Amino acid sequence: MDYESKVSPRAGGYGRYNRVVVVFSWFPNFAVMLNLFSDVFYTALPESYHCEPDPRLLPSAFLPSNFSRQRYLNLTVPWVNGSGLSHCELFKYPPNASDFSEKVSRERVPCTLGWEYANAAGLQSNFVTEWNLVCGDFWKIPLQHICFMTGWILGYILLGTLCDW
Repeated sequence: MDYESKVSPRAGGYGRYNRVVVVFSWFPNFAVMLNLFSDVFYTALPESYHCEPDPRLLPSAFLPSNFSRQRYLNLTVPWVNGSGLSHCELFKYPPNASDFSEKVSRERVPCTLGWEYANAAGLQSNFVTEWNLVCGDFWKIPLQHICFMTGWILGYILLGTLCDW
C-alpha cells in the first residue's frame, strides 16, 4: 500500500502540528547527546601529571629549601626519556645518603602522597583528578564507561517498556 498517497491524506497529512511535534522531539535528543558527550570531559586524562614529592623518602640531611622547584622535582621524581617526569614513580634514597647525584643508589617506589596535575584549558578538575584515577587505578575509567553505558541501555529497555504499558 502506498502510504504517501492513500494513508497520509486520510490521517490528516503532514501539517503544522506534526512539524511542531518533530521539532519539540529534538530537545530531549539534544539533552541526551550532551549527557553522553560530557562523559568524555569527565574522564579526560590530564596532559601532564607526576607524583607529588614525598619528603619522607629523602634522607634526613636533605633540605628542600636549598633547591629550586625544578631541581627538587628532578631529585625526587624519576625522569623518563622523551616524555618528562615519571607519572607513577618516586625516588627513595637511603636514610644516610648525603650525595644527591646520579651515582647514589636510589630505589624506585610507587607514589605515596598522590599526584600533581598540570593546569590545562577546560575543566580544572574531573573524575580522574578528583579521585586520582591514574597509574594503578587507571582501570576504573573504562569500568566507569561500561557502567555508564549499561545504565543507559537498561534505562532505555526498562523505561521504554513502562512507557509502552
